[in-house]
Amino acid sequence: MKDQLIAVSNKLLDGSGELNPQHSEELRQQRAHLNKQIQILGDYMARPTQDDERQRSHSMASTTAAEGHHPPMTPSTFVDNNRSQSQFYDMNAPWDGGSCYTPAPCTYMDSNIPLTSVQRDYTRRNIDISYTDGSGDKKWSSTDFPWTKELEVHNKRVFGNRSFRPNQREIINATMNGSDVFVLMPTGGGKSLTYQLPALIDEGITLVVCPLVSLIQDQIMHLSQANIPATYLSANLEWTEQQRILRDLMSPTSTCNYKLLYVTPEKIAKSDALLRQLEILYSRGYLSRIVIDEAHCVSQWGHDFRPDYQHLGLLKQKFPETPVLALTATATASVKEDVVQALGLANCVVFKQSFNRPNLRYVCQNILTYNFDCANHLSASFAGIL
Repeated sequence: MKDQLIAVSNKLLDGSGELNPQHSEELRQQRAHLNKQIQILGDYMARPTQDDERQRSHSMASTTAAEGHHPPMTPSTFVDNNRSQSQFYDMNAPWDGGSCYTPAPCTYMDSNIPLTSVQRDYTRRNIDISYTDGSGDKKWSSTDFPWTKELEVHNKRVFGNRSFRPNQREIINATMNGSDVFVLMPTGGGKSLTYQLPALIDEGITLVVCPLVSLIQDQIMHLSQANIPATYLSANLEWTEQQRILRDLMSPTSTCNYKLLYVTPEKIAKSDALLRQLEILYSRGYLSRIVIDEAHCVSQWGHDFRPDYQHLGLLKQKFPETPVLALTATATASVKEDVVQALGLANCVVFKQSFNRPNLRYVCQNILTYNFDCANHLSASFAGIL
């Protein structure tokens, strides 16, 4: 069909490539229309090849196609959108690198070695969990760690904070010390800072698994404003952009090109290309930390259960020396147990704090007198304005 269109278009031309004098403006318009159809047809014929390449790269693991696997569920609206203490202070002051700390192994793997297929043989196993109460352990509040000075400098200069909120310093010290950490902190407690700040001074990349693309994009926007190198991978990105990011992760010359990489749980479950890059980063000692945001989504007892979160236990099995930081603002005791088991955190430091918000006041009002009292209160409070 494409050849036929070209032939028809050529008939409108004489041997010199110019329109015959007898042809009218109508023929010019017809030829332009035919050329447009040729272009559209060419794009359409090329599409199957692009789709085949995309399908090969996003081949699903056998575990995701196992019997009983359910499609992703739509998350509820309970998401910690106000968690970010990162309303950054010095937007024009770039991160200067500084010293780097990483608890990850430092074995180097030559990138020229042919890569084998990614192994996704993952079966959740019940393990014996050893919990440590981090909130009551004074060693985590110490200011004698080798990274303490850098933490305080970056916390003030980049994030604009003069001090840490409750448990923030303790959580950061625990995860930078190489411990697996489970954090239960109320909305607005500053959970994001507990991994964004360590990412600045770690040598490698922090992988952040987050359930909502909108939340990821919001985080990336704030990080970019603070000149903190961060990026994300999701199906919403253009295919060429995804490939560029994966190439950047693989390049030996771009060790610290990104400090944070955000992904959705579905990306972990379905993208062999991503998992392969994580294996390379881990073998080089550049996978500094794995963060599971909204960790209650892991648990089938949680109200935001996401099936692909169940496969995140694969990360601890494949990267046992990389510390995991699980964060949530909502988890009962049973949900916490389920999350820690699913993620495979055998030795887990737990931080939790009261959900009491002293800045909030609760009042019970008799409904029969409420309207009258409310009107009087408004009149007294805004006298001369209303």
